Amino acid sequence: MLQKIIKINTMICCFWSIRQVCESFLVLFYMYLCSIAFQVTLDKC
Repeated sequence: MLQKIIKINTMICCFWSIRQVCESFLVLFYMYLCSIAFQVTLDKC
């Protein structure tokens, strides 16, 4: 369940951060969350 949520959040934040480039602070914030989500997902695998 948690892994599914992390995967969905990772996909959303990656695509969302790419699309909302003008919101630079949010992009950085989402990219930061995205990298954490990837690390957690990789650790779970």
